[in-house]
Amino acid sequence: MFVRFVHVCLLWIWSLTSVSETCIICCRCGDVSPDDPYVFVNETLEINCTLTSSDEVHNSSVLYLKHGQTQVKDTFFDFPNNRTLLFRKVAEMSDAGNYLCLRRDIDGMMGFVGGQVVKVDYAPQEVTEIQCIWYNWNDRLECSWELPAYGMSDIEIKLVWYNGATGQCPDMNPNKTMCTIQPTDAALDTSPWYFQITVTNTRRNISATGPWIKKKQSENVKPNKVETLGYEYTDNSSCIRLTWRCKDIACDSPHRAKQVRARCVSNIGQFKEVIHAGSNESVLVCDLDPDTPYTCTVDMRTPTSPFYSDPVTIETRTDEEIPIAAPKLHTGAFHRQRFSCLSGPNGYHDVTLFWKAISRKEARGIVVTYKVEISEMKITENIINKTSDLMTTYFPGTSLSGTIKLKCGTAYDVNIRASTKKGFSKTWSYLRIPMFSKQGPALPIVRVEELDGQYELTWTEPSLAVQTGYTVFYCQRRNNTHCKGEMISVDMDGSVGHATVTVPDTETEYLFGLSRNFGPIGSGFDLVSCVYHKNAVPPPPSGITITPKSRTSVMVTWNHVTCSEYAPIIVTYTVSWCMINEEAITEEKNCKGLNVSTQPHQPAIVVLHGLDHVVTYGVQIRSSSSVQTGVFSDSVYINLASKETEGSCPRPAYRSDREILHLGLIVICILIFVACVILVTCCFRNRSRRQKDAKIKS
Repeated sequence: MFVRFVHVCLLWIWSLTSVSETCIICCRCGDVSPDDPYVFVNETLEINCTLTSSDEVHNSSVLYLKHGQTQVKDTFFDFPNNRTLLFRKVAEMSDAGNYLCLRRDIDGMMGFVGGQVVKVDYAPQEVTEIQCIWYNWNDRLECSWELPAYGMSDIEIKLVWYNGATGQCPDMNPNKTMCTIQPTDAALDTSPWYFQITVTNTRRNISATGPWIKKKQSENVKPNKVETLGYEYTDNSSCIRLTWRCKDIACDSPHRAKQVRARCVSNIGQFKEVIHAGSNESVLVCDLDPDTPYTCTVDMRTPTSPFYSDPVTIETRTDEEIPIAAPKLHTGAFHRQRFSCLSGPNGYHDVTLFWKAISRKEARGIVVTYKVEISEMKITENIINKTSDLMTTYFPGTSLSGTIKLKCGTAYDVNIRASTKKGFSKTWSYLRIPMFSKQGPALPIVRVEELDGQYELTWTEPSLAVQTGYTVFYCQRRNNTHCKGEMISVDMDGSVGHATVTVPDTETEYLFGLSRNFGPIGSGFDLVSCVYHKNAVPPPPSGITITPKSRTSVMVTWNHVTCSEYAPIIVTYTVSWCMINEEAITEEKNCKGLNVSTQPHQPAIVVLHGLDHVVTYGVQIRSSSSVQTGVFSDSVYINLASKETEGSCPRPAYRSDREILHLGLIVICILIFVACVILVTCCFRNRSRRQKDAKIKS
């Protein structure tokens, strides 16, 4: 009793961390019983706390219980007399733990009466289900079962088996839920077997013995996995033959029936399963997509057993097949070298076709060749007749464009097919190329301007009455005339004169083209490699030239600002001309200005009237985009001839600041050169004179 008292006091110190006193000062006024109760789930748990001191003033109403740190509810209390508190409850697993009896009328350690440790466990239960697996018939036998959440320190498990002989489990796992029997322990290749399990609670010496459970080897065998799994192609690209080898009883013995399961799953979730019975070490899996990666798994079992062998997996790809689609040819998806036809309409010109790659699923393999068939179209009595094929051209499977040589004044039909190593597709794409001559419809003149990764295309040519729309083409730029990757197309309404294109990669340069569409026929396009930049500062124009037209007027011309100067599209040029005084200073009060709007591919020219022929003028020009205005160019000077100088030798009509500086430098260099020549000549003369004087004296 003393040892129990010390134990309970230590538990009290552990559970009430705010109290530092030892159990030596407990009240010693009562008793808690029974000692360390041990009950099964659903049995009645009872704990008595009784006051034993001679104090008659206090009774059991001052007592209460704590379970760990939680006060026990009063609903579980009974008071058999005025000195005893009885705790009674149907036991659950959560009721295990430390119970402390305390007094309400005394604070601290002196209010501690006593305590007990309660243990709750499950009563032994019969084991009526057992799973047994014969690994590869005779390698080993494993039987397993499930147990309630026993406190295993008080549980003993015994497995007894009978297969003509009797034995007990020779090797049980630490959890007491599995038994392993080796061929050295018993003859495994026999049937049937009977198993019985006894569960014993050693603390209360209570046992539960289950029934005899029958197991057959043929219904519970798990073969070994297959070895050397591989695959072979067949004549059918939608089939694949899986092959393997194995050298144990699962594959070699004719007395062991086998059933092989093959499953193939594609990367998009397509699933195919084949169950194969027989002794062959291969199985054919069909209804697969050609040229598609699959993950194939093979395992096996006996027809009467639910246990498959461990799976063996291999990564495969089905064989290729001919494509089921042709490369797409968009209307107008061709670029023609029209200049050769303009100079000689009866000659030949190069036409580059652009097509889109076939998806891998439609190609059903790797495209190795594109076949382009070209037929000449003859027009007789307003009827278009197709002649026999004039030309067949092949391009590598890595190509997405190809150049062919065609007559300028002839229309053509173009068909294109793709081929894998298995052959060409049975379908083709079609494109008509209209004849091209001087009288043919001109291609739109397109300007391209970039803004924050987006490209704005503008064109000014009016659409024709029979025109049905436009198609914008663009591709990643390899150089000024070739694409890197496929050509992308965007169809536009026929009434618009602008388009905005959002490219997939803003860090890459692009080529652009615009085709006019006339129903199923497109005009083709010129490739535009020149790109303006909308947010760039407009630079001043170059090549400013002034030509006198009369005594009071001049013609001013300049070079348009181009995209090669990293410039925006210029919408206006401002021409300013100012009088220059004798000190070559611009008199701002005598400046005039003129805004000149610009159109693409039109000459930059303006005529200035009302000039004074005896006054020197300075002319400057600046550029303006739709966003901002740039700075003025350097001044170009002009001084018209007066009456007194008419008929004399002509003099330059203008001198720019830069040219005046260059002329000044040239004059200075000439003067320096002349001075050097004179100095060297004087030196030689002085030397000759001294030499003559020396001879005379001698």
